[in-house]
Amino acid sequence: MSALSAFIHQGERISSRPVLQPELALGIGWLTVGTFANINAPFGDTQSFKMNQWDVYGTVAFPTGPVETEAGYGYSAVPFYSDGSLSPEPTHEVFADAALPVGSFTPRAHALVDLWADSGAFYGELGLAREVQLGLNQFAVEAVLAAASGYFTDELVISHTALQVTYGFDVGTSTVEFLGGAQLTINETYRDLSSRFPVVVGTRLVL
Repeated sequence: MSALSAFIHQGERISSRPVLQPELALGIGWLTVGTFANINAPFGDTQSFKMNQWDVYGTVAFPTGPVETEAGYGYSAVPFYSDGSLSPEPTHEVFADAALPVGSFTPRAHALVDLWADSGAFYGELGLAREVQLGLNQFAVEAVLAAASGYFTDELVISHTALQVTYGFDVGTSTVEFLGGAQLTINETYRDLSSRFPVVVGTRLVL
C-alpha cells in the first residue's frame, strides 16, 4: 500500500489530489501475477473515494546471467467519468525490463508497447539508481529519462526526466519506505498535462 501526494503516470498528471495505491502480487518461481489500483483519497471537500486506474499484470523473469530481465503483460483500465456514469478505457500492454547491478549502481531499461492502440503506442525509460546501506536501512536515488510516442503525440519525443528518492527500513517482517520525486517535463504537450515541475511525496508499506 502506498499513499502519495499526487499521481503522475508516464509523464501525465493523473491526479493532483492525495491518492492511495493498494497493490497485491504473488510470485511463484519465475512467474509473478498482481493487481494495482490508484484511488483518490477523501480529502478537503471530497468525501468519497474515486478510482483513477486499475491494472492487472503478469510477469516472467528470465535467468540471463548478471542481467536481470523480465517481460510481462498488463491490462489497464483508466475509468472515464461522463454525465455521472463510469466507463473504463482499457489498454492491453506488453512490456520488458532489464537491469544490471554493478556494485552500488543499477542501470536499467523499461519498454512498454500498447499494441491495441489505434496506431500503436510506446513508452520507454532509462534509469540509473544508486543504493546506499545506512546501518539496517537503505537509501536509494534514481535518475530517469523517459520517451513516448502514440499516447499524446504521434512522433517519438523525450517526455520528461525525473529524480526519485527512497528511504526504507524494516519493521518486523514489513518494510516502510518514504518516497519523494520531482519531474522536469520536457515536451510541450506533456507540460500541458503535468505542469513544468511536479513534485510527489509519500510513503509505502510492504507486507
